[in-house]
Amino acid sequence: MRDFELGDILTVTTGKLVSRRMMDGVYDILNYMTGYTLFTHQLPEASAQCKPFLLEQYPQLSNVDDSVINKDNAYDWLSEQEEKFGSKLPVKPIRE
Repeated sequence: MRDFELGDILTVTTGKLVSRRMMDGVYDILNYMTGYTLFTHQLPEASAQCKPFLLEQYPQLSNVDDSVINKDNAYDWLSEQEEKFGSKLPVKPIRE
């Protein structure tokens, strides 16, 4: 298991870019979870594969309301989520 920032995880589970590390965070978590070095065109499929696995590990994230996120409030929204769930969570790869 490896710790990832909540923003990286929520980017995968919500489909909205809220990672403070931006695309570096997306590549990092998806590469780790899949065990591959992904190319940009592979990210949507990898994200679709990883999302249910993340929600299985953290079912409480399924109830996160992401409908209010926009480019102006994404990091404020993320800070609120970090207060609820913590700033980092351990994540298992899909294949161990």
